[in-house]
Amino acid sequence: MSGGAEQKSKWVCANNNYEIPVEKINGAVLMISGEDDQVWPSTQLANIAMDRLKALGFEKPYTHLHYRGAGHTILPPYFPTTVTSEKHPVDGAFLALGGQPAADYRAGVGSWNKELDFLKRHLLYTTT
Repeated sequence: MSGGAEQKSKWVCANNNYEIPVEKINGAVLMISGEDDQVWPSTQLANIAMDRLKALGFEKPYTHLHYRGAGHTILPPYFPTTVTSEKHPVDGAFLALGGQPAADYRAGVGSWNKELDFLKRHLLYTTT
């Protein structure tokens, strides 16, 4: 399907409580979102999560990277960015992912090294 004819998955629509219970996280938090996500409002929800972490006095590092014009799918560099919809694995509905290929590419390139740095700083450990 193309030209905006994609529909939201019944599963996505039925599960409208998208908030992530960030207060239960026991580690550093990195959220990445596209401001044109058409699956759910990922940037707004990540902002809510960041606000909740701040209000809770969350002691671990947390950050939110968000990208203008990017959609739901932000992939590592060199992955295709031209997929604008996909079939939901459960109910088969086509989901509009949002974003433009160039914006998705910039988001993937822009976030990749930040993701790797975040993982190195907060998730890797050494043994003696």
